[in-house]
Amino acid sequence: LMALGKLSAGLAHELNNPASAIVRSAKELYQNVHQTPEKFKAVITARITPEQTDKVNEILFAKLRNPIDELSLLDRQDAIDDLTDWLDDHDIEDGDDLVETFVDYGLIPDELSEIEEIVKGESLPMILWWIESTLSLEKLVNEIQESAGRISELVSSVKEYSHMDRGSAMEYTDIRDGIKNTVLILKHKI
Repeated sequence: LMALGKLSAGLAHELNNPASAIVRSAKELYQNVHQTPEKFKAVITARITPEQTDKVNEILFAKLRNPIDELSLLDRQDAIDDLTDWLDDHDIEDGDDLVETFVDYGLIPDELSEIEEIVKGESLPMILWWIESTLSLEKLVNEIQESAGRISELVSSVKEYSHMDRGSAMEYTDIRDGIKNTVLILKHKI
């Protein structure tokens, strides 16, 4: 009973982390979506051409398709400083709120200058906010998918480990799957 108690406590802990991440990300997603009408209104009134939109989308979707590797703390701070300076130099209101997301997706000042060149003028702040909103939503959806996948993986491992949904007859099994499931279940101890 003690072993079962320890196992269930560890499993509860392992399930709690991704479940908490889902709850947190869903809450942020809800807040972001409810801020969207104002941002959407600003973007709609921006008056940029379809060609300009396509060029901005090329930059945006290149960032979504090609995630960057995790930056070291020093490199991350340098990127934050560079982007903050660029946004300050271009009088982007509340630019500090854009920086973290831009760094997460590897946007650099040269790309922001390219976007500025594409949209030319007062539309720049609205376009940057739209890009940040799109990247933030993408990040939150990815976090929810990863967390839900982790929960599903743990539940599947427990079912395999405990031979749930199987008959009582003996059958051949792949020991590698058993070891993998055991390691997943006991990951909190590793």
